[in-house]
Amino acid sequence: MSRRVLVVILVIVGVCAVDVRAASAACVGGLSNRREMVGDLPDVFFTFGTPGQQRLKPVHVNFDSTGEQSETYGDCQLYVRSNVPGIFVTGTYGCSGAGCSVSAPGEWAAIDVSTGPFDGGTYTLDYFRPPDTGSVTFLITYDGGSPVAQGTLDFAVNMGGEIIEESYMRIIGHATVYITPASSARQTWFRATTKANTVSGDSLILDNDLLNGKPSQRVFVSHFYNGTMWNHPIATTYDTSLGRWKIRNEDGAAMPRGLDFNVRIDPSALRIQANQNHAFVIDDRSANGNPNATILVTPNTNGNLRFARSFAVTFISPYWYIASTNGALPFWTDDTTNNIGFFVKVFGATQYIKDFASADPSGFKNTTWSNGAGTDIYGYQFCSSRFGCRGRTSGNSRYLSEFCWTTNTSAPLIVASNQTPLPAPNPSNFGTIVDPHILGVWQSGTMMAVYHEDNTDMEPMSPLNIWGPYRADCPPN
Repeated sequence: MSRRVLVVILVIVGVCAVDVRAASAACVGGLSNRREMVGDLPDVFFTFGTPGQQRLKPVHVNFDSTGEQSETYGDCQLYVRSNVPGIFVTGTYGCSGAGCSVSAPGEWAAIDVSTGPFDGGTYTLDYFRPPDTGSVTFLITYDGGSPVAQGTLDFAVNMGGEIIEESYMRIIGHATVYITPASSARQTWFRATTKANTVSGDSLILDNDLLNGKPSQRVFVSHFYNGTMWNHPIATTYDTSLGRWKIRNEDGAAMPRGLDFNVRIDPSALRIQANQNHAFVIDDRSANGNPNATILVTPNTNGNLRFARSFAVTFISPYWYIASTNGALPFWTDDTTNNIGFFVKVFGATQYIKDFASADPSGFKNTTWSNGAGTDIYGYQFCSSRFGCRGRTSGNSRYLSEFCWTTNTSAPLIVASNQTPLPAPNPSNFGTIVDPHILGVWQSGTMMAVYHEDNTDMEPMSPLNIWGPYRADCPPN
C-alpha cells in the first residue's frame, strides 16, 4: 500500500488581509482570544400557520490564535440573530425568564457573556460552557403568521467591546430554520436509491420538497454501500429543465439501479469556485487561520464541465484549500463560467480522534461535546502485551466507533479526505498522509464505517472528516 504525500505549490495573490481591532475588543483573554462553534446543531422546523417555540444549545470553544491568525480576535459576548420572517430570538445574557428581551428578525440578541481560554489563572484550552447550565440554551419563537420560508440563525462573536455594530460581528456558525407546510417531508438528511424512475443516463434524479425548483440550495453527497461498491467520482448538479437536483457520475459512467447515496441539504454552506490561479480557496472567517477546523466538501458541476479528480482539504496558513491528492495544486481547469465548484461546510472546532491518545490530540478538553461533526485522525492497529491488538482500521475500512453520533445508527454520513496539520499541543504530525482513493460509507453492525471504493487497504494515518445528523442523546446533557 502506497502513502501519498500532498505536494503543494501556491501562487495566490491578494488573499491576505488583516483586520485590526481596537483594544476594547479584548473583553476577555486578550486580542488573540478566539471563540468558535463546536460541531453541528439540529435543523429547526416550524409548521406554517402554527405558532411554536424551540430551544437550541450550542457549544463553543475559546483558544489562542497567535501564530495562525489572519485577523485580530476578541470575545465580547456571543450573539445570535434570525434572518427568517416570523422567527424571533430571546436573549439570555444578563436576564432570566420574562425579563429577557426578544429580538425581531435581523436584530442581534446577546445569549452569552464574554469568555476566554483561561482556567483558574492557568492558560489551557477548554470547551466553554457556563456554570450550572452545561451550555448556552436560548429560545426561538415562530409567530405562526409568517409565510413558508427557509433561512438561518447566525451566531457571531462581538469583537467591538461595548459597541454593537455589524462591522464588529464575526460570524462563527449557523443553524438552519425552516417554516414548511404540514405536508412537507422535512428531509435534510436522507438516503436516495437509484431506481428505474430516478435514473437518467449518468445521473440519479433527487426528489425532495426542500430541493425541487431550488437551484440555490447546497447539496452534499457520499455513496453508501448496500452490497455494491461504486468507484466513480460523483458531484451534485442542478437540471434547470427538470427543476431537479441530480447526483452525477463525473466520468460519464451510466448510473445503474440499486445504488444508495447519502444526501445532506444545508443552505448555510458555502459555494466556492477556482480563483484566477485555479486554486480553490476556502475564505471563511471560522476557517481562516484555524487549522483546527473540520471541513466537508462536495463537487458541484453544471453543464458539460466535469470534475473527475481526487481531492482533499488542506490547511496552508492562513487559508484552507481544496487540493488534488495526486500532488498537484493548483488544479488545472478550463472553467471560465463558474460551472465547476465545491459546496463547503465549515465547523470551527470538533472532536478529533486518535487511537490510544490519553486525551484529544488537539489539546481541547471535553471534545465529546462535539455533535454531528468530527475528524478521525488516526486509527492505527496497535498491539501490546497489556492491551493486546486494538485499532479501528482494517482492510479497506475505518470503523467510526469513537463518535457517539456514528454508533447505534444507520446515519447518512458525509465524508471527506483531509490533510490535518493540527497545531501544538498535538504531539505528532498527522498531515503527511493524504488518501487519494474514492471514499464511501457503510454500516458495520452497530457502527458506521468509511471505506475505499476500489477495495484497497485504508491507510490508518489518513485523516477523515465526518459529518452526520445531530443526535440529541450525544452526548447526554
